[in-house]
Formats: sequence, structure tokens, C-alpha cells
Amino acid sequence: MHVMKRYIDVSEQLYRKCMLYIYIGGRGIGKTYSALRYVMNENICFMYLRRSQKELDICATQAGNPFKKLNSDYGYSYEISGGDISTITQKEDGKNILKGYAGALSTFSNIRGADFSDVKIIIYDEFIPEKTNRCSIKNEWDALLNLIETVNRNRELEGEESVKIILLSNATNIECDILAQSGLIPTIEAMKRKSQKRMEDSRRGIYMELCEAGISEEKTTTALYRLAGNGEYADHALRNEFSYDSNYDIKIVKLSEYVPLCSYEGCTVFKHKAKYSYYIAQIRAQCPEFAKSTKGLFKRNFYPTLKEAELTATLFYDSHSTKKIMKEVL
Repeated sequence: MHVMKRYIDVSEQLYRKCMLYIYIGGRGIGKTYSALRYVMNENICFMYLRRSQKELDICATQAGNPFKKLNSDYGYSYEISGGDISTITQKEDGKNILKGYAGALSTFSNIRGADFSDVKIIIYDEFIPEKTNRCSIKNEWDALLNLIETVNRNRELEGEESVKIILLSNATNIECDILAQSGLIPTIEAMKRKSQKRMEDSRRGIYMELCEAGISEEKTTTALYRLAGNGEYADHALRNEFSYDSNYDIKIVKLSEYVPLCSYEGCTVFKHKAKYSYYIAQIRAQCPEFAKSTKGLFKRNFYPTLKEAELTATLFYDSHSTKKIMKEVL
């Protein structure tokens, strides 16, 4: 019989031969705490990463220090300095000893020539932006890969182990850029359908876990979650549901009832034969094809029709990944 742990421990899965570890789960279940505890207790040089410089600047304050609870629990004194390349230090015998680095993905592309050969683990905290987060990072997945390249360099070619990257977040937005651009949205959708909690792609070197912990059930009786009720906040904070993504327009249909109109970036637009309804799926069909280079032509010909269908709730998709692609033109 499977017994759910009260808190999760990210470090338990780091024995795997993966480069990227993704943990998506409710609030306060131990994701960040256990990841930071591992590198601090094992004295591992690491990089702490946030999406925006504003988020990083808050982490460099006493109130926003992500190590605050661990410092209290274990007697450490970890803190983050300010700047584009911030350092993580701890006081030892009256001296500030370097323990790692901190950075923001949005500004990391400005950094050239830095040497991070001592970094063994990258911890990217809150990689899925909150609903209210307005920080936009162009080609976010590529930005992350570039950062990893800067830190990792040629380690494996020189006989060293590659850097490990740990991505941590609450389940706020399945259509976020990193999940979309890495091609992982269909994987998460399939895991959700099968109630699957863990996945390892050994070819790509990815481990992903949709976390659940006993503390989430305990929190349902606390004042905050009684106040929140059964709304979207509780869905992602406690039940690990991608609460801010509407699913009303995601469904499976009988394609025999539809005819293809056109396709954009591999997504085919189908029109129902008998009623006013459209369906977009990542399925190939005989029809005019459009790409990013012909986006303007696609929008001139099909935007008015599809936008009207969207506004009248008669436009549907086969998956969130398809919907994410089509948001470029709708």
C-alpha cells in the first residue's frame, strides 16, 4: 500500500542519470525547501535562478531570503547579494564564504565570459509564472538552454558529470513557455489523464514529477484555505491542478464530421460539416499550409472567422499544446 509522505524530498530522485528534473506541485509541500536543504547540507556549489530581475532583487532582501527558514532550522547564515551575477554566501569564522550564485533568466543573456565551472546544480524556482506575473522572456526555453550551456560548457567531453537542473513550480499555467517550447505539455496532459505522478525520458534526460504530499490535505482545514473555498487558488495551491487554464475548449471529436480548412505550424483547422463549429488539432491533412513566415496571410484569411468562433465558444482544440501554438495568431 502506497503511503503518501507529509512533505516531498526533491533529492530522493537525483540518483537518476538525468540532466533536467521538473517538480510541479502545491504550495508549501517541500519542493524548494528540500532542494535547497540538499545543496546546503551537502555543501554543493549551486546556482539559484528566478525568472525576473525583480524577483531576484526581492530574494536579496532579508524578508525575501529563500534560505531564511533553513538558516533558522539548521543554524546556517546563507544570503544573496545584489547585482546581475549575485553571489550566495555564508558567514564562517567571520568571513563570507562563497556557496553559489544567483541569477535571473530574463537578464542572464547579458552575461558573457563568466566561469561557473564550480556549479554542480541549478535550482530554478517558480519557473511557471503566476497569473499576475507580467515578465515576458522571449524564447524562454532557448534562454534556459543557453544558460545551461554557459554553466555546463564541455564537462561531459572532459570526463566530468553534467550539471543537474531542478525546475520547481506550482501548477498555475500549463501553457507556460518552457513547458510549451520544450514539448512537455502533451506529456503532462497524458500523465493527468492516466493519474500518473512520475515520468522519466531517458533519451532526453528528463525526470518529471507531479507532486503530492500529505501536508496539502492537512492545510485544507486552515484559515486561509477555508477562506479560499473551492476556487482556482485552492486548485493549484492544494490539489496540484493547472487551475488558471480553462479546459472547456479542450476535447476529442469525431474528425469524420469535419473537413480541413488550413493548417498553421502543423495545427490543422477543421470546420464541422453540419454546424457552426471549428476544431484545431496537431494532425496532418490535405489543405493550404501556413507557417510563421506567412503568419500575416493566415491572419488576413482566417483570423476573423476563428476569432468569432472563439468568442462564441464554438472553437475547440485537441490539447493545450495546440492551443498555445494557435495563440500566436488568435
